[in-house]
Order: sequence, then structure tokens, then C-alpha cells
Amino acid sequence: MSSKHWKWTLVIQTDEGTFTFNGETLAPANSTEGSILPGIAEDVRHDIRGRNPQIVGYTARPVN
Repeated sequence: MSSKHWKWTLVIQTDEGTFTFNGETLAPANSTEGSILPGIAEDVRHDIRGRNPQIVGYTARPVN
């Protein structure tokens, strides 16, 4: 199965501040910016400090 390479930025606000996470991921070729968000959020959740995390910004773009 072919895949698509993505670069992404996720910004999360908690009671302790705002945290920005950047990364790259491989996803199925038919993936979209929205379809990869749940996996990215799961990957960074262990690095989040504070309570009540909320996503306040998110961008993802395919890389050629």
C-alpha cells in the first residue's frame, strides 16, 4: 500500500500554558489533513503538561 508523507504542527492550550508540537508522519495515500489529526493527538498526549488540554491550532501539509 502506498503512503503519503506529512509535516504537521499542533498547538495545545492547557492550564499551564500553550505548547507547540511539530513532527512528521506517514499515512495512507488517501489520507487528509483532518484524518491524521487523531493519531497525531494520541502521539503527543504523553508530552502535554497541565490539565484540560485543548487543541487551539493545527496544520498539516503533504511533503513531496
